Amino acid sequence: MEAFPQLSLRSGDGCGNRFLLVQSAELSQIEESAEHLAQRVCGQHYDGLLVLGPAHAQAQEIRIVNRDGSDGGCCLNGCRVAAAHHGGRRGKLRMAGHDIAWRQVADGIELALPLSLGEIAVTPIPLPGKKNPAESVTVHGVNYWNPHVVVDVPSARLLMDCTDSFAAFPLADLAQRLRQERQHFPQGVNVGLMERSVEGASGYRLRVDERGVGETAACGSGALAASAVLWKEGEEGRLLWKMGGGHLLLERDSDGKIHLSGRAQVTAPMALAGLLRGAPK
Repeated sequence: MEAFPQLSLRSGDGCGNRFLLVQSAELSQIEESAEHLAQRVCGQHYDGLLVLGPAHAQAQEIRIVNRDGSDGGCCLNGCRVAAAHHGGRRGKLRMAGHDIAWRQVADGIELALPLSLGEIAVTPIPLPGKKNPAESVTVHGVNYWNPHVVVDVPSARLLMDCTDSFAAFPLADLAQRLRQERQHFPQGVNVGLMERSVEGASGYRLRVDERGVGETAACGSGALAASAVLWKEGEEGRLLWKMGGGHLLLERDSDGKIHLSGRAQVTAPMALAGLLRGAPK
Protein backbone atom coordinates (compact mmCIF):
# COMPACT_ATOMS: atom_id res chain seq x y z
CA MET A 1 0.00 0.00 0.00
CA GLU A 2 2.87 2.36 0.81
CA ALA A 3 3.88 2.37 -2.88
CA PHE A 4 0.84 4.49 -3.81
CA PRO A 5 0.82 7.48 -1.41
CA GLN A 6 -0.31 10.09 -3.98
CA LEU A 7 -2.58 7.96 -6.16
CA SER A 8 -6.30 8.72 -6.04
CA LEU A 9 -9.06 6.87 -7.84
CA ARG A 10 -12.75 7.43 -8.46
CA SER A 11 -15.51 4.93 -9.02
CA GLY A 12 -17.69 5.23 -12.12
CA ASP A 13 -20.86 3.52 -13.24
CA GLY A 14 -22.33 3.33 -16.74
CA CYS A 15 -25.67 1.51 -16.54
CA GLY A 16 -24.13 -1.04 -14.19
CA ASN A 17 -20.76 -1.25 -15.96
CA ARG A 18 -18.46 -0.34 -13.05
CA PHE A 19 -14.98 1.15 -13.43
CA LEU A 20 -12.18 2.64 -11.41
CA LEU A 21 -10.72 5.85 -12.86
CA VAL A 22 -7.15 7.07 -12.53
CA GLN A 23 -5.32 10.03 -14.09
CA SER A 24 -2.49 8.98 -16.42
CA ALA A 25 -0.25 11.75 -14.98
CA GLU A 26 -0.59 10.29 -11.48
CA LEU A 27 -0.10 6.74 -12.68
CA SER A 28 3.15 7.71 -14.45
CA GLN A 29 4.61 8.87 -11.12
CA ILE A 30 4.50 5.45 -9.49
CA GLU A 31 6.36 2.26 -10.30
CA GLU A 32 3.25 0.34 -11.26
CA SER A 33 1.70 -0.48 -14.63
CA ALA A 34 -1.99 0.09 -15.32
CA GLU A 35 -2.25 -3.62 -16.10
CA HIS A 36 -0.92 -4.70 -12.71
CA LEU A 37 -2.94 -2.07 -10.88
CA ALA A 38 -6.16 -3.24 -12.56
CA GLN A 39 -5.45 -6.81 -11.47
CA ARG A 40 -4.87 -5.65 -7.89
CA VAL A 41 -7.77 -3.27 -7.36
CA CYS A 42 -10.67 -4.26 -9.64
CA GLY A 43 -11.46 -7.65 -8.14
CA GLN A 44 -15.05 -8.75 -8.79
CA HIS A 45 -16.51 -5.31 -8.02
CA TYR A 46 -15.12 -3.38 -11.01
CA ASP A 47 -15.01 -4.38 -14.68
CA GLY A 48 -11.88 -2.43 -15.47
CA LEU A 49 -9.53 0.50 -14.90
CA LEU A 50 -10.05 3.67 -16.96
CA VAL A 51 -6.81 5.61 -17.49
CA LEU A 52 -7.61 9.27 -18.24
CA GLY A 53 -5.39 11.70 -20.12
CA PRO A 54 -5.52 15.51 -19.68
CA ALA A 55 -9.13 16.78 -19.74
CA HIS A 56 -8.10 20.01 -21.49
CA ALA A 57 -6.81 18.20 -24.59
CA GLN A 58 -8.77 18.69 -27.82
CA ALA A 59 -9.70 14.99 -27.61
CA GLN A 60 -9.09 13.53 -24.15
CA GLU A 61 -7.12 10.29 -24.48
CA ILE A 62 -8.50 7.39 -22.44
CA ARG A 63 -7.89 3.66 -22.32
CA ILE A 64 -9.48 0.72 -20.58
CA VAL A 65 -7.63 -2.13 -18.88
CA ASN A 66 -9.82 -5.13 -18.05
CA ARG A 67 -9.85 -6.55 -14.53
CA ASP A 68 -7.52 -9.36 -15.65
CA GLY A 69 -4.97 -6.85 -16.98
CA SER A 70 -5.81 -7.31 -20.67
CA ASP A 71 -6.49 -4.49 -23.11
CA GLY A 72 -10.21 -3.66 -23.23
CA GLY A 73 -10.09 -2.08 -26.70
CA CYS A 74 -12.80 0.52 -27.24
CA CYS A 75 -15.25 0.46 -24.33
CA LEU A 76 -18.31 2.62 -25.03
CA ASN A 77 -19.66 2.57 -21.47
CA GLY A 78 -16.17 3.49 -20.32
CA CYS A 79 -16.29 6.45 -22.70
CA ARG A 80 -19.57 7.61 -21.20
CA VAL A 81 -18.20 7.34 -17.66
CA ALA A 82 -15.09 9.33 -18.68
CA ALA A 83 -17.39 11.99 -20.15
CA ALA A 84 -19.35 12.14 -16.88
CA HIS A 85 -16.06 12.58 -15.01
CA HIS A 86 -15.15 15.48 -17.31
CA GLY A 87 -18.22 17.34 -16.06
CA GLY A 88 -18.76 19.60 -19.07
CA ARG A 89 -21.70 19.82 -21.43
CA ARG A 90 -19.92 18.25 -24.39
CA GLY A 91 -16.49 17.20 -25.57
CA LYS A 92 -14.46 14.65 -27.48
CA LEU A 93 -12.66 11.49 -26.39
CA ARG A 94 -10.02 9.42 -28.12
CA MET A 95 -10.03 5.71 -27.30
CA ALA A 96 -8.25 2.87 -29.12
CA GLY A 97 -7.61 5.20 -32.07
CA HIS A 98 -11.22 6.40 -32.41
CA ASP A 99 -12.40 9.99 -31.84
CA ILE A 100 -15.82 9.97 -30.19
CA ALA A 101 -17.87 13.11 -29.53
CA TRP A 102 -20.12 13.20 -26.47
CA ARG A 103 -22.72 15.46 -24.92
CA GLN A 104 -24.92 15.55 -21.86
CA VAL A 105 -28.56 14.59 -22.46
CA ALA A 106 -31.56 14.26 -20.17
CA ASP A 107 -30.94 10.58 -19.41
CA GLY A 108 -27.15 10.70 -19.08
CA ILE A 109 -24.38 10.83 -21.68
CA GLU A 110 -24.82 10.39 -25.43
CA LEU A 111 -21.95 9.29 -27.68
CA ALA A 112 -21.87 10.24 -31.36
CA LEU A 113 -19.87 7.41 -32.89
CA PRO A 114 -17.74 7.94 -36.02
CA LEU A 115 -19.34 4.82 -37.41
CA SER A 116 -22.21 3.95 -39.74
CA LEU A 117 -24.07 0.67 -40.15
CA GLY A 118 -22.31 0.02 -43.47
CA GLU A 119 -18.96 -0.07 -41.68
CA ILE A 120 -20.04 -2.90 -39.38
CA ALA A 121 -19.58 -6.45 -40.68
CA VAL A 122 -22.30 -8.89 -39.59
CA THR A 123 -21.51 -12.48 -40.60
CA PRO A 124 -23.86 -15.44 -40.07
CA ILE A 125 -21.80 -18.34 -38.70
CA PRO A 126 -23.21 -21.89 -38.74
CA LEU A 127 -22.22 -24.05 -35.78
CA PRO A 128 -23.21 -27.61 -34.84
CA GLY A 129 -25.89 -28.08 -32.19
CA LYS A 130 -24.88 -29.93 -29.04
CA LYS A 131 -27.56 -32.62 -29.04
CA ASN A 132 -27.59 -33.05 -32.80
CA PRO A 133 -24.26 -31.97 -34.39
CA ALA A 134 -25.78 -32.42 -37.84
CA GLU A 135 -28.20 -29.61 -37.03
CA SER A 136 -26.75 -26.23 -38.00
CA VAL A 137 -27.24 -23.36 -35.55
CA THR A 138 -26.64 -19.80 -36.75
CA VAL A 139 -24.91 -17.18 -34.62
CA HIS A 140 -23.89 -13.71 -35.81
CA GLY A 141 -20.29 -12.57 -35.75
CA VAL A 142 -20.11 -8.77 -35.56
CA ASN A 143 -16.82 -7.09 -36.36
CA TYR A 144 -16.14 -3.37 -36.01
CA TRP A 145 -13.85 -2.12 -33.20
CA ASN A 146 -14.08 -5.12 -30.85
CA PRO A 147 -15.00 -8.68 -31.91
CA HIS A 148 -18.52 -9.72 -30.90
CA VAL A 149 -20.85 -12.62 -31.46
CA VAL A 150 -24.60 -12.25 -30.94
CA VAL A 151 -26.79 -15.27 -30.21
CA ASP A 152 -30.55 -15.23 -29.76
CA VAL A 153 -32.08 -17.41 -27.05
CA PRO A 154 -33.48 -20.21 -29.29
CA SER A 155 -30.09 -20.66 -30.98
CA ALA A 156 -28.27 -20.59 -27.63
CA ARG A 157 -30.52 -23.37 -26.34
CA LEU A 158 -29.63 -25.55 -29.33
CA LEU A 159 -25.92 -24.84 -28.90
CA MET A 160 -26.00 -25.82 -25.22
CA ASP A 161 -28.88 -28.36 -25.30
CA CYS A 162 -30.84 -26.67 -22.54
CA THR A 163 -34.21 -25.01 -22.05
CA ASP A 164 -33.24 -22.29 -19.57
CA SER A 165 -34.90 -18.89 -19.70
CA PHE A 166 -33.05 -15.77 -20.78
CA ALA A 167 -32.39 -14.73 -17.18
CA ALA A 168 -31.25 -18.19 -16.03
CA PHE A 169 -29.26 -19.13 -19.13
CA PRO A 170 -25.65 -20.26 -18.40
CA LEU A 171 -24.00 -17.42 -20.30
CA ALA A 172 -20.50 -18.17 -19.01
CA ASP A 173 -20.75 -21.72 -20.41
CA LEU A 174 -22.01 -20.41 -23.74
CA ALA A 175 -19.13 -17.93 -23.89
CA GLN A 176 -16.61 -20.67 -23.17
CA ARG A 177 -18.16 -22.82 -25.92
CA LEU A 178 -17.98 -20.03 -28.51
CA ARG A 179 -14.45 -18.92 -27.63
CA GLN A 180 -13.29 -22.41 -28.52
CA GLU A 181 -14.22 -21.63 -32.15
CA ARG A 182 -10.78 -20.18 -32.82
CA GLN A 183 -11.22 -20.35 -36.60
CA HIS A 184 -14.02 -17.81 -36.29
CA PHE A 185 -12.76 -15.83 -33.29
CA PRO A 186 -8.95 -15.93 -33.26
CA GLN A 187 -8.69 -12.95 -30.88
CA GLY A 188 -11.37 -14.18 -28.52
CA VAL A 189 -14.84 -12.65 -28.58
CA ASN A 190 -17.42 -10.79 -26.50
CA VAL A 191 -20.54 -12.96 -26.34
CA GLY A 192 -24.01 -11.38 -26.35
CA LEU A 193 -27.19 -13.31 -25.52
CA MET A 194 -30.14 -11.50 -27.08
CA GLU A 195 -33.84 -11.85 -26.37
CA ARG A 196 -35.92 -10.35 -29.15
CA SER A 197 -38.87 -8.14 -28.38
CA VAL A 198 -42.13 -10.01 -27.88
CA GLU A 199 -45.60 -8.72 -28.63
CA GLY A 200 -46.75 -6.21 -26.04
CA ALA A 201 -43.24 -5.53 -24.73
CA SER A 202 -41.03 -2.56 -25.51
CA GLY A 203 -37.33 -2.97 -26.09
CA TYR A 204 -35.00 -5.95 -26.21
CA ARG A 205 -32.98 -7.72 -23.54
CA LEU A 206 -29.26 -8.42 -23.67
CA ARG A 207 -26.64 -10.09 -21.51
CA VAL A 208 -22.94 -9.88 -22.42
CA ASP A 209 -19.90 -11.89 -21.32
CA GLU A 210 -16.82 -9.80 -22.09
CA ARG A 211 -13.28 -10.96 -22.82
CA GLY A 212 -11.06 -10.57 -19.77
CA VAL A 213 -13.98 -9.65 -17.51
CA GLY A 214 -16.87 -12.12 -17.56
CA GLU A 215 -20.53 -11.12 -17.52
CA THR A 216 -21.08 -7.41 -16.97
CA ALA A 217 -24.25 -5.56 -15.97
CA ALA A 218 -24.12 -3.57 -19.21
CA CYS A 219 -22.01 -3.41 -22.37
CA GLY A 220 -22.24 -0.51 -24.82
CA SER A 221 -20.26 -2.15 -27.61
CA GLY A 222 -22.31 -5.34 -27.12
CA ALA A 223 -25.55 -3.37 -27.43
CA LEU A 224 -24.20 -1.81 -30.63
CA ALA A 225 -23.31 -5.27 -32.00
CA ALA A 226 -26.82 -6.59 -31.25
CA SER A 227 -28.35 -3.46 -32.80
CA ALA A 228 -26.31 -3.99 -35.97
CA VAL A 229 -27.74 -7.52 -36.27
CA LEU A 230 -31.33 -6.27 -35.98
CA TRP A 231 -30.84 -3.26 -38.25
CA LYS A 232 -29.30 -5.46 -40.97
CA GLU A 233 -32.26 -7.81 -40.62
CA GLY A 234 -34.56 -4.88 -41.44
CA GLU A 235 -35.44 -3.46 -38.01
CA GLU A 236 -35.86 0.31 -38.19
CA GLY A 237 -35.67 3.19 -35.79
CA ARG A 238 -34.38 3.39 -32.24
CA LEU A 239 -33.51 0.28 -30.26
CA LEU A 240 -33.83 0.19 -26.48
CA TRP A 241 -31.72 -2.48 -24.77
CA LYS A 242 -32.63 -3.62 -21.27
CA MET A 243 -29.56 -4.88 -19.45
CA GLY A 244 -28.89 -5.91 -15.89
CA GLY A 245 -27.76 -2.44 -14.81
CA GLY A 246 -30.09 -0.24 -16.85
CA HIS A 247 -31.13 0.76 -20.36
CA LEU A 248 -29.02 1.71 -23.37
CA LEU A 249 -30.55 3.47 -26.39
CA LEU A 250 -29.12 3.03 -29.89
CA GLU A 251 -30.21 5.12 -32.86
CA ARG A 252 -29.01 6.41 -36.22
CA ASP A 253 -29.09 10.05 -37.30
CA SER A 254 -30.00 11.47 -40.72
CA ASP A 255 -26.40 10.96 -41.90
CA GLY A 256 -26.47 7.30 -40.86
CA LYS A 257 -24.08 7.75 -37.94
CA ILE A 258 -24.81 5.81 -34.75
CA HIS A 259 -25.57 7.35 -31.35
CA LEU A 260 -25.55 5.56 -27.98
CA SER A 261 -26.95 7.02 -24.77
CA GLY A 262 -27.63 5.97 -21.21
CA ARG A 263 -26.97 6.73 -17.56
CA ALA A 264 -23.40 7.45 -16.40
CA GLN A 265 -22.03 8.84 -13.14
CA VAL A 266 -18.83 9.19 -11.12
CA THR A 267 -18.51 9.15 -7.34
CA ALA A 268 -16.18 10.94 -4.93
CA PRO A 269 -12.47 9.96 -4.68
CA MET A 270 -11.75 6.57 -3.16
CA ALA A 271 -9.02 5.55 -0.72
CA LEU A 272 -6.61 3.22 -2.48
CA ALA A 273 -5.68 1.55 0.79
CA GLY A 274 -9.26 0.35 1.17
CA LEU A 275 -9.21 -1.16 -2.31
CA LEU A 276 -5.91 -2.90 -1.72
CA ARG A 277 -6.78 -4.20 1.72
CA GLY A 278 -7.17 -7.93 1.43
CA ALA A 279 -6.38 -7.94 -2.31
CA PRO A 280 -3.94 -10.62 -3.52
CA LYS A 281 -0.37 -9.42 -3.92
